[in-house]
Formats: sequence, C-alpha cells, structure tokens
Amino acid sequence: MQKKDLLVIFSVALLIRLLFLFHPYETGDSKEYRNLASNLIKYSSFTYSSQPPISPTTHRTPVFPGFIALIYLIFGMNDKFIYLVQAIISAITCLVVYFIALDLFSRKVAFWSAIAVALHPFMSWFVNTSMPETLFAFLLLVTIFSLSRAIKLNNSWLFLLGGILLGISALCRPTTKFMFLWVIAVFLFIYKNKKVFLKYSIIFLVGFFLSVLPWCLRHYIVTKQVIFITSQGPDNLYLASLPSSVFDDVTQYDFSVGGSRDPLIMKAMLSEANDLELRQVKKEMWEKIIANISANPLAYIGNRIKCEFFLWAGSNYIISTNFSEARSRRLYGVLIIKVFVVIFLHILPIFMYFFAGWLLRKDWRKYLLVYSVPVYFAILHFPIHIEMRYSMPAYPYILIFCIYAILKVTKNEGLPA
Repeated sequence: MQKKDLLVIFSVALLIRLLFLFHPYETGDSKEYRNLASNLIKYSSFTYSSQPPISPTTHRTPVFPGFIALIYLIFGMNDKFIYLVQAIISAITCLVVYFIALDLFSRKVAFWSAIAVALHPFMSWFVNTSMPETLFAFLLLVTIFSLSRAIKLNNSWLFLLGGILLGISALCRPTTKFMFLWVIAVFLFIYKNKKVFLKYSIIFLVGFFLSVLPWCLRHYIVTKQVIFITSQGPDNLYLASLPSSVFDDVTQYDFSVGGSRDPLIMKAMLSEANDLELRQVKKEMWEKIIANISANPLAYIGNRIKCEFFLWAGSNYIISTNFSEARSRRLYGVLIIKVFVVIFLHILPIFMYFFAGWLLRKDWRKYLLVYSVPVYFAILHFPIHIEMRYSMPAYPYILIFCIYAILKVTKNEGLPA
C-alpha cells in the first residue's frame, strides 16, 4: 500500500510541476547563477569574470551553480533541462515529506501532507527558473528527516549524516549557515541527559563542519581572509533599514534617492565581480544600517512586523497585480482570487500549524525539531528585507502539521505508523 501511496504522490507532483515548465521566468539572481555555472565549466573557477584575468568570488555559495554546471555538462547549455531536473527533484521532495510525516504520525497524515505539498502552487513556483529554492527545499527536508530519525533511533551515524546534509544545505543557500546553532538548541530541549546531548551535538557538529570547512578554506586561500561560507553582506538588512520603504501585499522597496537608485545598492551591484570592492561596500552598508535604524527604531520595527505578514501570506506569485491596483481598477475577479490565495493557501495552513502545536503540546519533544523549522525562518527573516520566496522552504513543515490538525479535528488522522 505504501508503494501505491508513493506512486500516486510522485505522479501528481510531477504532472503539476511539468505544467509549470511551459512558463519559465528569470531574475537577476538566476542570471548570476547561470553565469557562475558557465564560468565553472569554462575556467574551472568559481568566478563572475567573463574573461581573463579571472577573479574568484566568495559572494555566492557553490552548490546551486555546481548543480547547474553538472546539468550543462550532461545535457548541454540548455536551460530547459535545469527546469526539468528541478521538476523531478521537487516531486521527490513530496516523497520526503511523506516519510517525515509517516515517521511522526500515521500513513493517512503522511499521504495527505505529501499531496498538499504536491498541490500547493507555492511549492512548484520555482521549478521553472534558475533559482536555488527547489534544490534547497529538498536538501533541507532530507536533512531534517535524517536528524528526526537520528533522534528517534539515537543513531550516531544519522546525526553525522544530518550534520553533513545541513552543511550542504548551507552551501546551497546561506540562510541555514547558522542553523546548526538552532539545531543544537533543539537538542538541548530534547535531551534531559547532558552527556547524551553533548555526544550527539558533537557528532552533528563534526558532520556540519566537515561539509563547510573545505569551502571556507578555499575562501582563505583566494582572499587571505577568514570567511564563513559566504561573504554576502548585509544587503537585505540595509534595504530593510531604508526609510523610503513602501508596502503592498508583497513587500516592495523604493530604492530612489534624489531621483536615482540608492548609491550603495548600485555600488554593490557593480562590485560583485570584485571581492575587495564588495567588502568595502559592505562596510559602508553597516555604517548606514546603524544610522538608519538609530534614527527611527520604532518605524523600523513596525515595518518589520508588517513585512513578516507579507513574508508568509502574499499572493503576487499567483497574480502580480497588487491589492491596491486591483481595487482601483475594479478587478473584482483578481481580488477574489488573491483573497482566496492569501486565506486558504497561507493564513489557514499557518493557523492550523499553530493549532497542531497546541494539540501536540503534551508530547512536544517528539515533534520539536520538525515543528521548529518555520519558526527558525520567521525569526531569521524578521530583521531583513524579504521576498516571499524566502518562506517557501518552511511550507512543507507547515503543511504537515496543518494536515495533522485537520485530520485530528475531523477524527480521521489514522493509526500511528
């Protein structure tokens, strides 16, 4: 029966994701990733430089450009194969969701959780662009599954594997480069025996640093500076600190200063190929951040609270027209769709996620690791400028607990696995 579940889940997920391949789209970041991949093949160097002299960069992490480069080497320089492979990975991601939910709850919860992830448009939205969200979501889910099993089985090898996988995830998207501290904190709450806590924490940390230290060593060799995973600076914190921010149903920022783009943003964009110049720009950004936030801290905090809602409950990924424009143009059909997306695809699942936390409060240690992942992303992104895509890797965990709560309330959650 489990094989039948997996076949149905994979088939539904893949079919939906293949439909997205008919509408590819690109961003400035996606062009950067493809450029890094092309240069990795052409010069055997991780660089933005399009021609000699080659200047290695420490700005981006290597896993996703390496992933694109591998696809280019196998299938040729055709971006359609990137999207196809990502569609397959995203479908496999739904299977990982199944196994995580099965490990925590029942076969019924596992099946409908995986189907929910397969059907949710937000989880398919990035298969048709050269962005790391799809690969990162998969890597993080495999990491959490490994660690969840490690905790359940008290298996040292799985703790080591979980650490290695978290390191690889951080090398895909650096939003998890400090997640090892979060995981250690979770271990501290789970394990009452401090010797057991120290043992598994050390094994986990060994795995994590085995993954990331070679890349950090590479940074030191090319720059003679200690850089932890990436030299990406406080760009998003700087954007969040700007007093000229404006908001709609997905956060947008007005970068204008005296009728032109913010000079630091322009300098950062123009300096990406030169690490020395980029580090100087980052230093200037930190000075501006302190000045901007100090000038009006309450306004900054108020904006961040408002942005946190938009991070988790936006709708522009479905329809780019914002609410205010739709109202002014009397696009009532658009308004209805956007309200439906916000309420039923985002607010309701998040509400049920919190309700599930209340239902499971008596046995909270069992669920803490998986349940805490969305909390990590919410806290991580609170201080900074956000795009809604930053919350995408957290949605599989939200949907698992959402489905559990729905089935529990309707008394259909099924027998434990």
